[in-house]
Amino acid sequence: MRVGCYHERWEIEACIDEQKNHLRLSGQQLRSKEPALVRQELYGLLLAHYIVRWWMHQSACEANLDPDRLSFTHAVEVLDTACFAFALVSRQELPRLQQRLLADLCEPATLVPPRRLRFYPRVVKRAYSRFHRKRPGQQGFTLKKQHFSDILLI
Repeated sequence: MRVGCYHERWEIEACIDEQKNHLRLSGQQLRSKEPALVRQELYGLLLAHYIVRWWMHQSACEANLDPDRLSFTHAVEVLDTACFAFALVSRQELPRLQQRLLADLCEPATLVPPRRLRFYPRVVKRAYSRFHRKRPGQQGFTLKKQHFSDILLI
């Protein structure tokens, strides 16, 4: 495995989070009960995610931005309201509405800060004990220079 691919793992984790938490706005599980319908519903969710990401990519390309800077939740909200607007306007108005949609997707107020490079160095983990280690101030007294007879109390 290439070392440079490690950072892409986090992109995949973010994509799964978008699909599970942000795209499925209803709190219920999949509605379908038959395997073929479950597959159909999953394909629908994947296509919806792909469409949202495609619009975000188009908007970022026009604004000369990194697509990761655009907020996915903001894009879902903008596209949700735009669906109604697209249904109401005539065909002549569609190019103007598309340009407005692309501009709304990359509003400066909704931009996400640049992503940091995530890394975690490989280390050998030590086994944890149920007992706490003593800190330097908790060592107690030492018996280095005393005799045993000096310690006994008779």
